[in-house]
Amino acid sequence: MVDRDSVPPELLRQLIRFEPETGKYFWNPRARDMFEREESFKTWNARYANKETLNNVNKKSGYFQVTVSGIRFMAHRVIWAYHHGYWPNDDLDHINGIKTDSRIENLRIVDAIENGRNRRISRNNKSGKSGVHWNKRQSKWLAIITVNFKKIYLGTFSKIDDAILAREKAEVYYGFHENHGKQPIEAKG
Repeated sequence: MVDRDSVPPELLRQLIRFEPETGKYFWNPRARDMFEREESFKTWNARYANKETLNNVNKKSGYFQVTVSGIRFMAHRVIWAYHHGYWPNDDLDHINGIKTDSRIENLRIVDAIENGRNRRISRNNKSGKSGVHWNKRQSKWLAIITVNFKKIYLGTFSKIDDAILAREKAEVYYGFHENHGKQPIEAKG
């Protein structure tokens, strides 16, 4: 777990500047007393001051990341703390499913279960619908849904449309987000 307490939201507002007209974040120049050595002070400001931040994509996770006070954070968590004045204890959901769209209006605090109810369709999905796949052994379409970390069998179907309908009804019944299983919509701005 990241040591958030060592980076209070007030410090984030000192270190980072938000420009509402562009939606971008920039490093503020740092004061000399933030550095032990003069050389470090000059080097940091020459390299980073007034440069855009919170825009470095982690190749493994696909989320923006940033290092603040030697601690690596996911940028959307920094953005939340910056705007709301507190670090979220639970998950942050990107409502539109775009991991790099960390506009504050696209973020919401959810628990792990609710976050799982707003997942995008897997890149490996061949049916076009989450939870629906071809069962070779039965030569039928299988529909399943995972609720509270438990798989629920919805049935096997001769027609893909029937399997998709069963899955869609289950998503409504179990309260999945309307964007669940869809391709991410385009980011605004």
